[in-house]
Amino acid sequence: MKTNQGRGTITSLESLRGICAILVLLFHIPWESQIGNLGIVRHASLAVDFFFVLSGFVLSLNYADKLNTPSALVTFMRRRFWRLYPLHLTVLFLFALYEMATFVLQETILGGYGTPAFSDSMTIYGLSLSLSMLTVYGLVDHLPWNQPSWSIAAEMFVYVVFSCFATLMPGRCRLAAFSIVAILTAYWVISTNISPFLSHTYDLGWARALGGFFAGVIGWLTFDKIRDHITLPATVCTAVGLVGFAFIWLVAPNSQLSFAAWIVFPAVIVAMSLSVPGGIFTASPLVYLGRVSFSLYMLHALIIAVIKNVLQLTELHSTFPMSGDVYALTVVALTTFSANIAYRMVEEPFRNGISWLRDRTT
Repeated sequence: MKTNQGRGTITSLESLRGICAILVLLFHIPWESQIGNLGIVRHASLAVDFFFVLSGFVLSLNYADKLNTPSALVTFMRRRFWRLYPLHLTVLFLFALYEMATFVLQETILGGYGTPAFSDSMTIYGLSLSLSMLTVYGLVDHLPWNQPSWSIAAEMFVYVVFSCFATLMPGRCRLAAFSIVAILTAYWVISTNISPFLSHTYDLGWARALGGFFAGVIGWLTFDKIRDHITLPATVCTAVGLVGFAFIWLVAPNSQLSFAAWIVFPAVIVAMSLSVPGGIFTASPLVYLGRVSFSLYMLHALIIAVIKNVLQLTELHSTFPMSGDVYALTVVALTTFSANIAYRMVEEPFRNGISWLRDRTT
């Protein structure tokens, strides 16, 4: 009987990643809408914590036993950098073009109408922090430029922590012990803050990612221990996936219960990984969303900014019933279309290039 076990990429989990990317997109849409009032959208910032947990699980699955030499560590970090940074840099470049176009239009046609270009969160200092992935350590009091990119800055931090420990102190027991320490440290740092919830980004984003990532590592260690003894039916895969979304729907990120994400999400991931492939999370449209989810996540803030300005200039906003929902669905469609282009033109070529380089050097 064919199961998900042992695969480096588990289809149903990738589908969940895609759905979570859409939820984060909808969460960031600024217009009042029926969609935006849904609990699962209002609480969708917790979907980012699912990304962190899933990242810890998948990278442990693929690399935990391979990180045993300094050269392996360097290879791992190089691959993670080139997996994230090209698209990050591309989107920042597009934001810069957008700001320059805004400046030209304001100076020539609009007579200074609108928010001035390169102001607020779009400063040169903010750009320097974004380029250097230093937006999660409290160096600013807001999220600069491509605001969702804070999470990949936090991911780079945990990649360094994970790879260094796995290389210097190999062994499952040591990794389990360190993961528990990392989770407890993250919990202590966040819970003693004035806002003791999983809602931090520019200030304690690194701690939020640390706890989530190593919760995923614990999930992988559990999965690896029981994978040869347990196989679950496809219906379980669907059921536990829905449990994960129910958690997002019901739990507010600004509550103490949000920390339960570090328990619920690993449990969901382990159960889905032990399941026979099948159910709604292997449907082709969801698999596609999972494939382009990183581009979806990275591009949506730019698409929202452009459409928001167009609506302000044309005064079309709220001119007909349910206009907010129409605009929200328009953003989803345009972002998905743009994500497909970005995936093919940026993500895929760089990933293939990394594989080519690895083949040449091994």
